[in-house]
Amino acid sequence: MDEFEIKPEVPREVLIKDGTSAVAYLAGGITFLAITLGARFPVLGIALSGITFIIGIRALTSKEREDKKPGLVMALAGVLGLLLRFGPAFMRPFAAFFLGLGAIGLFAMGIWKGVKFLIGLKSRQ
Repeated sequence: MDEFEIKPEVPREVLIKDGTSAVAYLAGGITFLAITLGARFPVLGIALSGITFIIGIRALTSKEREDKKPGLVMALAGVLGLLLRFGPAFMRPFAAFFLGLGAIGLFAMGIWKGVKFLIGLKSRQ
């Protein structure tokens, strides 16, 4: 009888939150990947790392509580990107590893939230 069970409709607020989170996580993954690839293109890497760091610091100093975690992640990504370009030679592989790991994690979370969004959207039809 489980296959005939009627599933409840997902609230609109949950759908909005899941969809927004999916886009944000995927954008973060793309940013991390771009910072990592920016090591091969000096001007692009420096600019992208610096901009990411500045945006992260601005989010950290924001009064909004939900901006703190993403701000910290962005600031650390900016620091890792700059470390990838200007850091000591023995630190560069670690910076690249953590940026790559972060990109994979953000992509995975973005896909997961996107799937949750699509499932919730389908439940509303």
